[in-house]
Amino acid sequence: FESFPVAGGFIASYTEQSVTFSASGGGGYLWASEGPNGTLGLLDMNIPHKELRADFSLGATSVSVDLGDYDQDSDRLFLEVFGAADNLLGYTDLVIPEAFVGMETLSLSVPGISYAVFGARDAGSGSSVYADNFTFEEVPDVIPAPGTIMLGSIGVGLVGWLRRRKTL
Repeated sequence: FESFPVAGGFIASYTEQSVTFSASGGGGYLWASEGPNGTLGLLDMNIPHKELRADFSLGATSVSVDLGDYDQDSDRLFLEVFGAADNLLGYTDLVIPEAFVGMETLSLSVPGISYAVFGARDAGSGSSVYADNFTFEEVPDVIPAPGTIMLGSIGVGLVGWLRRRKTL
């Protein structure tokens, strides 16, 4: 998040490459600040805190994000990925203790990811954690191999020839 557009300011959403980041549930604000790993981390700045959401314009097959905190409270870090129909495709989490200072990496790989939700959850008023080093693998462009195109053409031609022969 080193190229976050507003130094020290709040914005409703942030798009980089083909991913748009926002506060999960909408109506939130994002802020970039130095995180426990010394680089700019992304934070949700709402009370109660919301999770962060990343929407993929082209879809993804894997997602990874570093989440962390400065020893303020214990947190249950999590990463969830969803398909186009809002169906949960995968979930992972990790509990960090109150004294933890640093970042932990959470990753998921599953086909058909439309968006990811990540951050921290607890039973109280919510908890903010830094998000950094967000990486993903886009859905590859499907380009048929030349052999596939040729076989398909032969098949279509054969079906046409058989139909014509049958009607004669």
